[in-house]
Amino acid sequence: LQQNGLILDRIATPDENPWKRRVRVADLAFLTDDRAAVLGYDGDVWLVDGFNEPSLAKLEWRRFASGLQEPLAIAVAPNGLIQVATKNGVVRLHDRDGNGEADWIENFNDQMIQSQTTRSFPLDMGIGPDGSTFVSQGGIVTRSGLISGGEGTAHTGAIFKISPDGRSSEAFATRAREPFLAVHPKTGVVTATDQQGNFIPASVSYLVRRCDNFGFPEDTPENLTLPLAWIPYEQDSSASSEAWIIGAGMGPFGGRLVHLSYGTGRMFIISGDLDAPTPQGAVIPLDLKTELPLLHARMNRRGDALYVAGFQIWGTRVGTNWALGRLRRGTTPIVTAIAARSCVDGVILEFAEP
Repeated sequence: LQQNGLILDRIATPDENPWKRRVRVADLAFLTDDRAAVLGYDGDVWLVDGFNEPSLAKLEWRRFASGLQEPLAIAVAPNGLIQVATKNGVVRLHDRDGNGEADWIENFNDQMIQSQTTRSFPLDMGIGPDGSTFVSQGGIVTRSGLISGGEGTAHTGAIFKISPDGRSSEAFATRAREPFLAVHPKTGVVTATDQQGNFIPASVSYLVRRCDNFGFPEDTPENLTLPLAWIPYEQDSSASSEAWIIGAGMGPFGGRLVHLSYGTGRMFIISGDLDAPTPQGAVIPLDLKTELPLLHARMNRRGDALYVAGFQIWGTRVGTNWALGRLRRGTTPIVTAIAARSCVDGVILEFAEP
């Protein structure tokens, strides 16, 4: 798929494998330019080599770990270890004998109190420039998706911050419905999304700061955090993660914050005015209908491609069951704006070319 200055390549998953595992990809993280760790919701972590080859025609998959409980987010820790957010807490994977398979699943931090209800997943994870880990947890606490009668925890719907050594933690922000997050790897700025549903009128993007309260499911919340922007339902019926495009290889898209819609398979730029007295932002559709159930997006280390992963875990308008993809710079014109901000006289739009 090539449109609006971008190319989206589909990447095959090893659905026929000796362990007869479904490879429902949830997330990925790059260990080197050539190797990524790909996370499957069924509890597996795969090491995939061959990303240096431009066509990705020779990717080699090897199962590195298995048995993790409902993992949805993966990252590479500053010490190079693979770190996974699971229903058993945040774990790190060690290969102590060097045979290419994990032989120790380390309990890095399990201080986030988790509900055992169906939508209270650890949804997303990011690592800041100081080595701190941010984890977000779903806030819906009953099978029906309604709050009445449900029992949450002190960390239900929270964005949790874990110290670099894993020994201490805090509820950094609280009371979201189903929050995903992004952490800028250089500045440490944290943004988050929330999904349309009971008490939440539409998909939304936030700038997140310590002690923020997103108000779910309070009738009259105090000190309610204001969003950067709301996104119309027909554009984004169910928000998922965001990702910063870091590196020069994406051309004019470099430095932008990309917002994913799981519900519609679309992508947007969130053009934020983060230093304004009231931080706010514009939402710019990228005019790229992926038809993929987008959950997470991660930059490669070379800074020339944004990789996406996702599978059908709740309602979406797309027909693909699970998918891994690469978004890279194409040759077609960039016809949408790439930035926008308000001023006293109106709105200033920035384009990639005249």
